[in-house]
Amino acid sequence: MTDSGCLPSVGAMVEATAEDLAAAGVEMPRLEAQLLVAQVLGWSRLQVMTRPEHRIVEEYEEALGRLSSARRRRAPLAYLIGRREFYGFEFSVGPGVLAPRPETELLVDLALEEARRRGAVRMADVCTGSGCVAVALAAALPGSRVLATDVSQAALACAARNAAEQGVSGRVGLVRGHLALPLRSGWAEILVANPPYVPSSVASALQPEVACYEPWLALDGGASGLAIFEELALGARRALEPGGLFASEIGYDQGAAAITLLRDAGFADIVIVRDLAGLDRVVTGRA
Repeated sequence: MTDSGCLPSVGAMVEATAEDLAAAGVEMPRLEAQLLVAQVLGWSRLQVMTRPEHRIVEEYEEALGRLSSARRRRAPLAYLIGRREFYGFEFSVGPGVLAPRPETELLVDLALEEARRRGAVRMADVCTGSGCVAVALAAALPGSRVLATDVSQAALACAARNAAEQGVSGRVGLVRGHLALPLRSGWAEILVANPPYVPSSVASALQPEVACYEPWLALDGGASGLAIFEELALGARRALEPGGLFASEIGYDQGAAAITLLRDAGFADIVIVRDLAGLDRVVTGRA
């Protein structure tokens, strides 16, 4: 029987893991070390922080070593722990879908503001991925109906799981298809999207977590970064009812080009919304 005094403590394992992650270039090593330890133990991060003296048995130490090794190879933290917080909800994520980003919460804010203003109940979420936007909208608006589309079956399976976990499966419809093509003409009152918008040429400059692990299909916006967006704008214009709101996430320097593409697609009242860093983040327009 192993002497518990010889086993490493939670605090010691957090420190050792944080040092390893820092050496690998991880930006927030201590936070991530706490989350990895919490994942192995089945604890919350708060428990890890408040019980540093607790001893870790060998099987947990080995499991932590495997997770730490994968993270040092820059596997995304969200994939390793299987979840990511977004808009106050915990979403399941994994290989095949992008991990939700905090900046995408702006898209939800704008859609909710519009929905509450006009009492909208028919919304569409194009390129839904993990379903985080669709699920957040449905959860915030109990009388709403959200149709979410994606070309990836893996993404739709993940979105279905998240809708079920948040209790909104009955109001989030999931359809496999390209951009807005699965939507009936004039059906949506609000259409939101987080399409691929990364220029193909910058793939090598992305963080290893993104370039080596996340699905390039969900990122690649072609040579300009806006090849998919241009097609999306035309489809969104068809799918929206007159006066309906279109809102799409864009790249930090794509505002001017996005305005031109929306204008060409027949949208009016086009606005660029910037994030907290003052960068172009969302473009909106009315059908």
